[in-house]
Amino acid sequence: MMTEALLQFVWQYQCFSDRALRLAGGQALRVLAPGTLNTLAGPDFANANLVFDDLQWRGSVELHLKASYWYRHQHQKDPNYDAVVLHVVWENDMEVVAKNGNPLPTLCLKPFVSEDFISRYHRIFEAKNRMFIPCEDALASFPNLKWQHWITRLYIERLDFKTAQIFSLLKQSKNDWEAVLFRLLAQNFGLNKNGDAFATMAASIPFRVVQKSSANLLQLEALLLGQSGLLSPKENAPNYLEVLQNEYNFLKRKYQLKKPIELQMHFIRLRPQNFPTIRLAQLARLYHKKNKLFEAVVTAQQPASLGWMKQLSVSPFWQSHYTFNPILSKPKKQLKKISTSFFDLICINTLVPLRFAYQQSQGKNAASAALHWMEQIAAEKNNVLTRFEQLGWQAKNALFAQGMLHLKKSYCNKKACLKCAIGHHLLMK
Repeated sequence: MMTEALLQFVWQYQCFSDRALRLAGGQALRVLAPGTLNTLAGPDFANANLVFDDLQWRGSVELHLKASYWYRHQHQKDPNYDAVVLHVVWENDMEVVAKNGNPLPTLCLKPFVSEDFISRYHRIFEAKNRMFIPCEDALASFPNLKWQHWITRLYIERLDFKTAQIFSLLKQSKNDWEAVLFRLLAQNFGLNKNGDAFATMAASIPFRVVQKSSANLLQLEALLLGQSGLLSPKENAPNYLEVLQNEYNFLKRKYQLKKPIELQMHFIRLRPQNFPTIRLAQLARLYHKKNKLFEAVVTAQQPASLGWMKQLSVSPFWQSHYTFNPILSKPKKQLKKISTSFFDLICINTLVPLRFAYQQSQGKNAASAALHWMEQIAAEKNNVLTRFEQLGWQAKNALFAQGMLHLKKSYCNKKACLKCAIGHHLLMK
């Protein structure tokens, strides 16, 4: 069965016999260049170079499974399609007329594409027993060198997506890179469970307030915990809660802060070290140590240059508590420093993307520095990467890990095999 995506692939890579190609009107066709794939509105391919008999044409190419779809999609009313010089179809079920009243040159590809090619596509990518990715049975045959190149491209693609988000935040903050870093870090410290809530909290605090409060760790904790809705009164609560409440109420009045409505922080199914109270205490400690963090991030030569972050301990109260809930016995005192694995996540999700965006804004070659950093960071561990490893592809560092995660999310899950370098290789070999 032919699909529109497969038909597009067939035309783009000319996966058909070009011998004796003829249009529906009988003219001989030679394809000098199939055109450039258009991912925006308008015809599927632009700037095609074609020869009908002995007459050369340049223009757009539109593809449909059936010729009649030209009218179903109302292309005859859209001026974007006036430049179409060739209509490529799988089934030529009716004649399509151009605006000048002449038949639109039409190529029916079905007779020129081998059944073996189509069956190979379905065999590789559409077998029903694939549980992880469509090509899992054939992935091992993908050459290692091509795998490394593709992973690098995937990671840069992932970075480009994150960069767009960063520039959006930069516009909102009136080009304040420090403020953007604070919001990104807050979301990162919240992890998956509380990331969105932390980001909302951070957005509700003007960054100048964070900077003014950073000299006083107590104030900064009160600010972050209070805006997160974590300072509600509790029976038999430690005195420290009341101290923070009083400090927060002062800051709230002074800076006319508005607490986000219905901000839900999650504790359930989290390890104690990931409780929002602890992560916010760590974030407060970080900005108490260095309130102008952006300069340190963009001038660092490698991740290890920022290793001092892992040496920061939380304030004394949090060294012996995880929440404000009353405790029967005082737990063992722990400094609750940022772990190496969590520092790596901060680098991967916040620091590297921010550096990449900043270097781009300065007109510098941002990619090489980002790749260099990612190659020095250990790969995270999760189920997706474990499954890839079982298929023979191990994430040897964070660069590979992030590329593989992007591959799974943006290609495999969407079955975009024909846009994937692996899918292209398997289909064309």
